Amino acid sequence: MNFERYFRLHLLREMPVVRRWSYVLCRNPSLAEDMMQETLTKAWANRGSFARGTNMRAWLYRILRNTYFNHLRQRRREVPDPDGALTATLRTPAEQTGKIELREVTEAMQDLSPAQREAMILIGAQGMSYKQVARLQRVNIGTVKSRLARARQAVARIMGYDSISRRGDTFGDMASRH
Repeated sequence: MNFERYFRLHLLREMPVVRRWSYVLCRNPSLAEDMMQETLTKAWANRGSFARGTNMRAWLYRILRNTYFNHLRQRRREVPDPDGALTATLRTPAEQTGKIELREVTEAMQDLSPAQREAMILIGAQGMSYKQVARLQRVNIGTVKSRLARARQAVARIMGYDSISRRGDTFGDMASRH
């Protein structure tokens, strides 16, 4: 199989994962779609730098992550939305209990540092190992473990739980999985 076909096939396979990552990172459906499209555009434009046989998912995540952080840096220069009027119009009401709980966790995660939020997403939601996340973030495994532990504690505290082990649903399962 030639490289173009190989690249296109693997890029298409990873699109749903890139979309999920984008939604989790951005917490804004419109921005998430923009970030996903920009990531795929950059990936296609730079496909020559992708080495066949390497981890496409990690490569795409790095592009998405860099694109997102560049966006955040640019956004710092924009006028803020202090009363949240614009943000409130972008939310849709939850239709199920699971959506409400997901929104609560997502809102609690907003207070985390980007590095803590990223560790929690990659390990808790995406199921990546500490080693994979450490390689992706270019830090030691201990740093990843520390970030994740602090993130879990902060989210549990924000959500009103004394301990993350008290909660028996998905959040508690996620906290004890790794």
